[in-house]
Amino acid sequence: MNSRIFKNKQAYALAKEGEYLKRFFIYLRTAETLSVPYALLPIILLNSDQDLLIYTHDIQIKMYGRGLEKLQEALHLEQLKYMREDLSGTDDGMLSVFIKQITIDGEIMRT
Repeated sequence: MNSRIFKNKQAYALAKEGEYLKRFFIYLRTAETLSVPYALLPIILLNSDQDLLIYTHDIQIKMYGRGLEKLQEALHLEQLKYMREDLSGTDDGMLSVFIKQITIDGEIMRT
């Protein structure tokens, strides 16, 4: 697990101005890390329950939490460096974005 990512409570990080990103990272509390190329992101959906869904041809990523519209916007602009689940899974309301859970499904996860 990338320990520096979990040293602070920030649920996500954005690229610096002028920084070009080819992929973003997802850090799970189980110590799994997924690197997703932006080239694979055809559909990004914030549903009526405010869950953020990312669909590609072979993977589905679902995020549950609060304030996820900020992540949706960052993904649309290809400026999201990483997102991570909260280690405790409990929202203390202190941050503008809280990611309670991230689920990943698809053929790549079954290997």
